[in-house]
Amino acid sequence: KTCCGCGAVHDMPLWKRVMVCECGVVLDRDRNSAVNIMVRFLSQNASWTGYQQFADNLRKTGLGLPEVPVHS
Repeated sequence: KTCCGCGAVHDMPLWKRVMVCECGVVLDRDRNSAVNIMVRFLSQNASWTGYQQFADNLRKTGLGLPEVPVHS
């Protein structure tokens, strides 16, 4: 329910399979969740992985996901 690009929380019923956010992120809901889990893991374990700078930039950049225009 949380956009991996901007952190916005969306109401997503189970039948809705694609996360479409106003920030331009369009991803399968499972992939979006996986990215959020990875970001959380890296943020909490940055001293173990040595990727603190990498972890800090993940949320800010939206993981380099291409911006896809959202049409209403």
